[in-house]
Amino acid sequence: MQCFAALNNSITVDEIPTLAAGISNWTTANFGLNRVNPPLVRMVAAAPVLVLGYVPDDWQAPQETLRRLDHHAGVKLINGWGESAFRIHAIGRLPVLVFTAIGAYFCYLWSSALHDERAGVVACLLWCFAPSVLTHGHLVTTDVAATALGLVANYYFWRWLQTTASSSESPRSSWVAAFLAGMLLGLAELSKTTWVVLYLVWPGIWALWRCSSQTKSLKLAGREALQLSVAMAVSIYIINLGYGFEGTGERLGNFRFASEPLGVANSSDFYSNRFAGTLLGQLPVPLPRNYVQGIDMQKRGFEQEIQMYLNGKWKTGGWWYYYLYGALIKIPIAGLVLFACSIALQVTSKCSGDLWRSLAVLVVPAIVIFVLVSSQTAINRHTRYILPCMPLLFILSSGVFSRSSAGWTRRAIGRFFSSMLLIWYVVSSIWIFPHSTTYFNELAGGPFNGPKLILGSSVDWGQDLLYLKRWLDAHPEAEPIGVAYGLYRLSPRLAGIEYSLVPPGLESKRPRVAGEATGPRPGWYAVAVKRIYDSHQTHRYFLDFTPTDYAGYSMYIYHLKEDEVERYWKSVNATPHARHAFPED
Repeated sequence: MQCFAALNNSITVDEIPTLAAGISNWTTANFGLNRVNPPLVRMVAAAPVLVLGYVPDDWQAPQETLRRLDHHAGVKLINGWGESAFRIHAIGRLPVLVFTAIGAYFCYLWSSALHDERAGVVACLLWCFAPSVLTHGHLVTTDVAATALGLVANYYFWRWLQTTASSSESPRSSWVAAFLAGMLLGLAELSKTTWVVLYLVWPGIWALWRCSSQTKSLKLAGREALQLSVAMAVSIYIINLGYGFEGTGERLGNFRFASEPLGVANSSDFYSNRFAGTLLGQLPVPLPRNYVQGIDMQKRGFEQEIQMYLNGKWKTGGWWYYYLYGALIKIPIAGLVLFACSIALQVTSKCSGDLWRSLAVLVVPAIVIFVLVSSQTAINRHTRYILPCMPLLFILSSGVFSRSSAGWTRRAIGRFFSSMLLIWYVVSSIWIFPHSTTYFNELAGGPFNGPKLILGSSVDWGQDLLYLKRWLDAHPEAEPIGVAYGLYRLSPRLAGIEYSLVPPGLESKRPRVAGEATGPRPGWYAVAVKRIYDSHQTHRYFLDFTPTDYAGYSMYIYHLKEDEVERYWKSVNATPHARHAFPED
C-alpha cells in the first residue's frame, strides 16, 4: 500500500524543500538548507537520486543559511526536472519506507513484550492501517520516520531499565543496553528535534523506576545514573556525527538567534543573542551549529502571529484543544473505542507494579509531546505533529486482544466485539486509500466534510495533482479548464496539464490585477479545496456551486453552466468584471 501511494501521489508541500536539502547536504557538506529539521531522513531519500544521476551538474544549492531558501531551491530543482520530477520524487520516497516498516515491527515487538504475540500482531495492524501513517509513511518528510525512531529509542530505553531492575542481569549487559539506547536516541534526534524532550523525560522516568524499586542501593543508583549519562553522551556524539561535527563547540555567544528565548526581545536587528557578552556566552555548545540554529528557527516559527483555521473560522493565533480535536476526527472511531477499552481494562484490572512502570515509558513521552505541541497554538495547522504520540494508541489498544487480558475481553462476546472494532478500523481506512490525507472518521462526516473542520496537511498538501491529470485524460470534454492548485510554487504544467487561471471572486482579499476577470464564469474548473476555504477567500464563491466530480478528495471539479452563473450574479446583485479570457499563468 505504501509503495502504491509513493508511486502515485503527487509531490507534497514539505517534500519540495526536503529532497533538495538532502541533495545539498550530500553535495556541499553544508547543513544550513532546511535546518529546521535534522538531516537523516532527507539524506536517506536523496541518496538514490544522487546515485542514479538525476541532479543536474549546474545545480547550485543556496549557501545563505540565515534565511529559509529551501523551498526556493526545491522549486528550482523540480522545474529543472520537469515532468520527471514526480518519478524522481517517487525514487526518493522508496528508501523512506524502511522507517515505516521499522515502526510496524517495533509496535509488534513492544506490544508482544507487554502483552503477547497476538496483541503484537494487532498493534502492527493498527500501525499499518492508521490513516496518518498511510498519509505520511511514504513521503520524503520527517514525521513517520521520527515517530518510528522515537519508538525504537524509547523501546531500548525500556529494555535498559529492565536490565537495571533484574538481579539476573550482569552489569555488562546493562552497560551494553545503555549504550544502545543512547545510539538510538541520537538517531531519533537526527530525524526530528521533537525528541529533544527525551533529555528531560528519560531522567524523570528513570527516577520513577529507581524510587519504586525494591532494591534501595546508593551504589546501584549511582551506577545507573552514570549509565544514563553515558547514554546521553553517546546520543550527542551521534548527533554530531550526523552533522559531520559542523560547527560543534562554537561559543554560545557567537550564534545569531531569532526566537525570543534565545534572541533579544524587541531588538532592532532580526538576529540577536541574549548571551553575547555574558559568562554563559563564553561556553562552547557541544552540538552542531545548524542543529541549534534549527531549533531556534523552529521556535521563531511558533512565535509568529498568523491566521489559523478551525470549524470554518479563521483567526490570529490558535486553540489549545486543536490537536485533541484533530485526533478525535482524524483517528478512526474504532481506534478511539479500542483505546478507551484498553484504558478501562488497565484501570479495572490488577496490574503489577512492573507493568505500570513499563507503561510509564510508553505513556509519559507521548503525553509530554502532546502537551508541548498543544501549548504552541501558533502551529495549529498540521495534525501530523502529534504522530509521535500514536504508537501509544496502537500498543495500548492491542492489549484488548491479549490472551491474558482480564474481564469481558475473555468472553466470546468481548472477543467478537473487539474483532468487529478491528475490522471496522481497517475497512474505514482502506475505504479512503490511497487518499488517506483526506481521511476523516464518521464522526467528522468523512472526507467531504473534513475541510469545513480543519485544513493544512490534514486535507490538502498538493497530493492529488497526478489524479487530476488522470481525470483530465479520461474526460477530454473538460478542456479548456481553469485550475487553482493548492501548491502556489508549482505549476500544474509539470504534470502535463494545460490550463488557465481561475478568476477570483468579488470577495477576494488578495490584491487585484488590472483588467483581471472576476468569477464565476461558465466553463470547467479544477479547484484545490485549500483554495476554496483559504483566508483570502479568492475562490470561495465555489461553495455556491456543486462539484461535478473529484480528483482524489482535495481537487474539486466543477462544470459551471451559463444559467447557474447568471443565477449566482443575480443572487449577489452584481455583474462580472472584465469579460475576457482568463489571464495566462
